[in-house]
Amino acid sequence: MESNENFTLNSNSSSSTNFQLNLTAIEYTIIILHAILFVFSFFGNILVIITLVYCRRLWSTVNAFLLNLSISDFLLGLFCIPFTLSGNIFKQFIFGYYLCKLVPFLQGKVIHNFFKIHFQF
Repeated sequence: MESNENFTLNSNSSSSTNFQLNLTAIEYTIIILHAILFVFSFFGNILVIITLVYCRRLWSTVNAFLLNLSISDFLLGLFCIPFTLSGNIFKQFIFGYYLCKLVPFLQGKVIHNFFKIHFQF
């Protein structure tokens, strides 16, 4: 079952980008799973961060590492999941020139910090 959807992307200039998006049932499933992953990543890590910051009896060395890990996971979910999904669906970057330059840099920094925290050498 395929659906044809037309999207128009307007930028600040007078031109607009038109393209057709054909999504299959598998791609809709991937979108739904990414959305669920993003919501759990976002709110779950926010809850851990709030709990570890405001509950003073949880302040310890181990929980400092957990806080750092939670912040890293939060940034990973914030900068990697939505932009990677949209790039895979639309097959082009639709967020403008400045974000086109900024997002890969932020994704690289987040992934670097994520591995640095998980695999401390």
